[in-house]
Amino acid sequence: MAMTDFFSKNRSVKAVVVLCFAVMCVMYGLLAGLRAPTVDPDYVNYLSWLGRLDNEPSLVMTEFKDPGFQLLYLCVSALGLGHLFFFALIALLSLGFKAFYARRVFAGRFAMLVFFMIFARFYIVHDFIQIRVGLAIALASSAMILCYDQRRFMAVALYLLALSFHAAVLAMLPFFLLFLIRQYSISRFWQIAILAGAFLFLWCLPLAASHLSLFSRIAPYLSGDYHTTQISLFSIYFLVRFCFATFLILVVYSSLNDFERFLLLMSVVGLAFQIAFSWNDALGLRLAEVFGFFDMAMLCLLLRYLNFNSRLLFFLGMVLLAAVFYASSLKLVGPYAF
Repeated sequence: MAMTDFFSKNRSVKAVVVLCFAVMCVMYGLLAGLRAPTVDPDYVNYLSWLGRLDNEPSLVMTEFKDPGFQLLYLCVSALGLGHLFFFALIALLSLGFKAFYARRVFAGRFAMLVFFMIFARFYIVHDFIQIRVGLAIALASSAMILCYDQRRFMAVALYLLALSFHAAVLAMLPFFLLFLIRQYSISRFWQIAILAGAFLFLWCLPLAASHLSLFSRIAPYLSGDYHTTQISLFSIYFLVRFCFATFLILVVYSSLNDFERFLLLMSVVGLAFQIAFSWNDALGLRLAEVFGFFDMAMLCLLLRYLNFNSRLLFFLGMVLLAAVFYASSLKLVGPYAF
């Protein structure tokens, strides 16, 4: 379906493509939502949490942990629809906002390819396992695009909704507030400075870990409650993003428009988080994933500067890369079962 981005389409063909795309999203939403508890590692923990909510709805106020997630479940439960419907609804919403982001990011150009890249990289990770942060990132990434377009009311509403599903998207807050004020043209200097600063922080941050652990939401990642390890900066995912970003900054930057520089900035920030926290995979990978949609858009950014034949070759390269992403994510789940 992503191939349709490279050919002109009349209205009827567009309608068929949109219909097929909608059916596909519904099918994949149900596939994620109706999975058996044995498929992913977090399912049983979610069942336990939702069971406690059924028995004690006041936990929404007393715990105040991801209240949007808890309130949505209580609404679903009040309708007598159960946890299977709830998981399917979360997956459908997540896929819907992935599609919304892909549609908005290049004003509709290459939307299918951007969605395909996001889907390949994050469908298993977000819609099967990290369902709260998956929906939160989809909402927050869409909010950032609306923020840059100065659609402030919708941007703020979506960002606050994202925060109610997972606090990880607070990593976007400084940039959300910056671009909420007005659109900025980001200089090449600041892009390079962010990456260079990340390597400096890589040396400083482990020394400050004890102070960072005072913040309750990140304390488990620093105290040992999560078994953290060092991130390899030689993974395919990191190296591809780093090489693309470096090439865009050093070679193509003067040709980029302001919006493309904004997309590149968001991806560079994600890279910087991964570098700076590479000593702690729980923090480094989680913070980098917050900006993951922008990584996928950044990988597709060169399409605008290629001729038709080069675009087809580039597309084939993206398909192979997406296959690597998807195959890698499959290692995180067990055999599928209803």
